[in-house]
Amino acid sequence: MSFGYSMSDFILCIQLAQKVLHEYRQAPQDFQAATTDVAGLQLVLSNVRDAVNGSGLSQDKQQDLQMLLSGCSDTLKELLQVLERFKSLATSSHRRWEKMRWDKDRVERIRLRIVSTVGLLTTFKVELLRSVILSASTVSSDSTI
Repeated sequence: MSFGYSMSDFILCIQLAQKVLHEYRQAPQDFQAATTDVAGLQLVLSNVRDAVNGSGLSQDKQQDLQMLLSGCSDTLKELLQVLERFKSLATSSHRRWEKMRWDKDRVERIRLRIVSTVGLLTTFKVELLRSVILSASTVSSDSTI
């Protein structure tokens, strides 16, 4: 069992997001929303990584972050599986994306998970920043007494 996150967890998720973005580069219009979602996820991952770097998270917060990163990784891996499956079915780019339309509902479900992950990571970052501000405010108040 893993106890907390590591920077390699962020690196893995960001690399998976980059790979998905590369694979989706030539996707038809129907799948461009997924590209936007993954690009947003990649941005939020980078922001959270920068916010937690050296912040000294509590054990509970580390476990929460690990859970979020694990879910993110699993979702991106599933999306890559969908892409790989349909890539192997056809050689021409047009036929490949035509076959992918059959699994549009699955891609939509994955998109919802990506959007949810973005929201959860954003909430995590806001809570982290709130804690830092409260801590700094408390230190500042104590030093003026």
